[in-house]
Amino acid sequence: MIQGIGAYTFTWVISCLLLFYEYQHVNNIGHNFEEKNCYWSKKKISLIVVVIISAFFSLYNYYVTIASSVTGGDRQNYILNFNGVRATPSIGLGAIMKLVHLIGGNIMVLYCFSTFFCVFITLIAYRESEDATPYAFYLLCLTQYFLATLTALKQCYASAFAVLFFVLMIEKNTKKSRIISGICVIMACLFHSTGFILIPLFFLLNSKRQEKVIVLYFLMLLIIALFFKPIMIMAGTILSPVIPSLGAKISEYFIVSNDTTEGIAVSFLKGMPYYFITFLGSIERNKLVGKIKNYDKYLLVCLTGAFLYLVSLYSAWFNRFIYFFNFAFCIFFGKIIEGLCLRENKMAYNFVLQSCLIFITYRFLYLIYSLYGGF
Repeated sequence: MIQGIGAYTFTWVISCLLLFYEYQHVNNIGHNFEEKNCYWSKKKISLIVVVIISAFFSLYNYYVTIASSVTGGDRQNYILNFNGVRATPSIGLGAIMKLVHLIGGNIMVLYCFSTFFCVFITLIAYRESEDATPYAFYLLCLTQYFLATLTALKQCYASAFAVLFFVLMIEKNTKKSRIISGICVIMACLFHSTGFILIPLFFLLNSKRQEKVIVLYFLMLLIIALFFKPIMIMAGTILSPVIPSLGAKISEYFIVSNDTTEGIAVSFLKGMPYYFITFLGSIERNKLVGKIKNYDKYLLVCLTGAFLYLVSLYSAWFNRFIYFFNFAFCIFFGKIIEGLCLRENKMAYNFVLQSCLIFITYRFLYLIYSLYGGF
C-alpha cells in the first residue's frame, strides 16, 4: 500500500517540478503578467517535456499493475473485452484494442498506452492554453483525473478529448478551433456516453451573450435539479431510438439502478471542491469579470460540472462527468486566486481546496489498496 501510494506521489511531484522548472528557467521566466486582463501569458512547454511526463504516468500504471495482488473489477472486465470473451464496451475503445492486437501487444500495452495517450492529450491542451499554469496542473494532480487512466479506460479517453475541447472553446474563437472542438466532441462520444454532455456546451460556449446565458442556464439547472429523476426517465425514453447507447445508460441508472444511499452520499461529498470553486467564482464575479479573460465561460463550465456532481444524489453515475471538467475547474480557480487582492483570502481558499482534494484522492488510493489489494 505505502509503495503504491508513494509511487503516485513521486510521479506527480516529479512531473510538477519538471513543468515548473521549464516554465520558470528553460523559458527564461516565460510569462508576462498583463495587469489589464489579469492573466499570465506563457510560452509553450516543449513536446519533449510532454512526452516525458506522459511516460512517467505510464510507468506508474505499469508499476501498480505488476505490483497489485489482484485484478480489480473494472480491469477484469477490460481483460474480458480485450480477449474477445465479452463484447467491446464502446466503438472508440474497441478500435484501440484492435490497434493493440494489430501490433501484437497484450493487455499491459493497452493499459500503458491509455495512460500515455490521455496524459499526452491533456498536456497538449495545457500547451495550447494561455490560462493554464503549472499551478493548475498541480491541482489537477491532486484530483483523481490521472488515476482514472488506470481503472476507467473508456472514461479517460473521453475526458482527455473533453479537456482539449474546453481549452479550445473557452480560449479560442476561430473557425479552426471550433472544427477541432467538434472533432473532440465526436471522439468523446465514441469512447463514452457521457461525451454527449459536450454537445449542448458546444453551443452555449459559442454564445456571444454570456451574462444572460449564465442566468438562464442557472435557472434551467435549478428546475432540472428539482424534477431530475422524472426528467431523466423521460429523456431516456426519448433518446433510446435516437442515441441507443445514451438512452440505455440513462434507463439503467434511473429505472433499474441499485445505487446505495451510502454510496450516493459519498459521491455527493466528493464534489465539495467543485461546489466550492463554483461558489467562489459566483460571489467574486463582479470583482473579477472585467479582469479575467473568458470569466463567464469558465463560470458556465464550472456551473455544469458542479451541477452534475450535485445530481449524483440521484445516481452515483453522474460523478463520472467530473473528469471532463477537472482541468477547467483547476484553471479557473488559479485565475480567481491570481485576481484576488487580499493575500489572506488567497491562502485560506488555497488551504480549503487543496485539503479537500488531497483528502478525497488519497482516501481513494487508501481504499483501493486496503480493500482490494491494488488496481
